[in-house]
Amino acid sequence: MPYILPFDDYNVEIAETYAGPNEYKNGALFYAKPGTQVRAVEHGQIFGAAIGIVPQNQNTLEARLAAAHTTNYIIIRHLDGTFTQYLHIIPLILDGYLSQGTIIGLTGEHDKLYRPHLHFLRFKLESKNIIYLPVEFENNR
Repeated sequence: MPYILPFDDYNVEIAETYAGPNEYKNGALFYAKPGTQVRAVEHGQIFGAAIGIVPQNQNTLEARLAAAHTTNYIIIRHLDGTFTQYLHIIPLILDGYLSQGTIIGLTGEHDKLYRPHLHFLRFKLESKNIIYLPVEFENNR
């Protein structure tokens, strides 16, 4: 199922999309100016939102939620049972149900090494393990 893009701003650069078996091997990377609005790509409910760095190789939901204090992110649970995760954003909404296109956060400068960006991931749970899924957007530019 294709999603809308997480940005309305056409000055956002789609740096890459990728697919593969591991974390950060499925999803998309976007570069955007600090303060660019990030929107929900599909209807859903906020499952987790935090400010703080998700350690590498965290492959369980509990581990991701335990790391919540170390990175800025939002996780949304969708009606089809999948989740989407938005990393390196400033969350504006911390709970509740969302419509597709709702503004959920802003891009920010999370460190001095990289341009402001958004990592967008899609996954499902099998038992307590996270399985990353391919991402397709309906309005690719």
